[in-house]
Amino acid sequence: MDIMEDFLKMMGWKHLRLDGGTKTEERASFVQLFNVQDSEYKVFILSTRAGGLGLNLQTADTVIMYVVFRICHVFEYDLTSLQL
Repeated sequence: MDIMEDFLKMMGWKHLRLDGGTKTEERASFVQLFNVQDSEYKVFILSTRAGGLGLNLQTADTVIMYVVFRICHVFEYDLTSLQL
């Protein structure tokens, strides 16, 4: 999200960010700022770490989901399974 936010700042696009570090009292106001008609905020980036907020971004006409999957394979060898 940091890289995405840096890009938005570089482009000069007004945006809102909601993640696990966003204060509870700011969350509702961010959604209201985004949903207001003719809002100056065109981009709302949020993280699944924001928790179950039940967000309603009614004015969003496009949603882009950026998902990162971390695949970690841990192989454990049991000596008894290697014996013939």
